[in-house]
Amino acid sequence: MKAMRHENGVGLSFGIEERDMWSEYVSKWYHVPTELFDCFIPPENSPPIAGTAPNGTGCGGNVDSSSICYATPYQSSRVCLGAQAGMLGGRMYTTLADTLAGRAPLSAHVKIDVEGSEWSILEQLLASPSDLAKVRTLDMEVHFGFNAMSERPIQSSDEYTRLLREVRIMEELGRRMQVTGSTLEVYRQGWLPEQDCPLHNCGEPPVHTAGGFSVQQFAVSYVNRAYLPGRLRQPAPQACHHRRAPEGLRDLLESGRCLRPGRGRRRRRRRRRRRRRRRRRRRRRRRKRRITL
Repeated sequence: MKAMRHENGVGLSFGIEERDMWSEYVSKWYHVPTELFDCFIPPENSPPIAGTAPNGTGCGGNVDSSSICYATPYQSSRVCLGAQAGMLGGRMYTTLADTLAGRAPLSAHVKIDVEGSEWSILEQLLASPSDLAKVRTLDMEVHFGFNAMSERPIQSSDEYTRLLREVRIMEELGRRMQVTGSTLEVYRQGWLPEQDCPLHNCGEPPVHTAGGFSVQQFAVSYVNRAYLPGRLRQPAPQACHHRRAPEGLRDLLESGRCLRPGRGRRRRRRRRRRRRRRRRRRRRRRRKRRITL
């Protein structure tokens, strides 16, 4: 919650549909002005996009979710977020870099829910340290394997290659920013394959854990590591995959730029062996003292 407080901060919400609880929340609770972007929802179905929602009214101290209200001013645009600015499929798109231009470091609270268009956006964000430094918090919904219009240049590759790219992006994002929470815990509590699968056709999800739990779609929150104290500011070690990884990963495995599986365990074993040797030496010294006495 402390990370949300910033005097000159702004909330950027991409993909709001009829109502955007995220932007209302940061406006009511943290008094952050917001900018809303969505080019798919018709204005007559969305008061924030139409500009008819209470705007900067203070909400009379009411912070519940019974009615739409923005305590601080908001701006809405019929524009979508994409990898390239311009018209696509009859809709106007902008880039995250353009939206972050001119903003101060750690000043932007970003929410992205763009139904599968997030991958090229995240790639561009991770490739730009200056833009990443401006993002204070990031809340997003992840969509593995979705066929978004703005991702069509990537969709020419096979499904495995696309999913591998998306997994790599998520791994790098988790290394560069600190995860603060997700909906996976809640989804896992409601995952009962022994009850559901005998009654329904439970196919294999495109992305899942070793036990079959699907992670194809979920929400996750991050905070910029620059906001964290001390050593936590440094990016996490880069994870390596199994040695039997496909060709696209072997250059990373062989480069030595990441921690290989088992390296942490070997370090812990070495530390345990050193501690045991020290304890044995201390016991021998105590025995010698007893003998001399």
